[in-house]
Amino acid sequence: MKTKYLFEELDKNLTKKLRFILPDGREVQGDLHFTEIKSITINSMDCGSNSHSFNETVIQLWLNERSAKQAEWPGRKAVNILNKVGSKQRFDLESEVYFEYGDSITQTAKYSIESLNQVGEDLEVHLFVKPTECKPRRNMELACC
Repeated sequence: MKTKYLFEELDKNLTKKLRFILPDGREVQGDLHFTEIKSITINSMDCGSNSHSFNETVIQLWLNERSAKQAEWPGRKAVNILNKVGSKQRFDLESEVYFEYGDSITQTAKYSIESLNQVGEDLEVHLFVKPTECKPRRNMELACC
């Protein structure tokens, strides 16, 4: 999902409670924070010697497992945080956006957004992990390792 689309959907759902759903169906619940927001530029070379350069937005979720508090996450709270960050660093709105999450049970991973679903007063953010891939094969290029 593009960063711009996520931001637009959050703006449309300011009063909806955000719920983060992991690939196995578990919801991230508890004292949850956006602990870091990264605007990353990636420069890479694939196995076919093709250079790539692209940007990503990564929103790191942190769960304070020592707290009994249940943090409320209305869309407005997320928008306020993202606007504050955006006033200090530039977002590439055309970049892919990811959520990074891990806790004592869940191995830390960079999750893509599979879907945003409005369910009653909630906005469910369904997350999944993209598998690795061979870019030349994906792009149907002949050159590969």
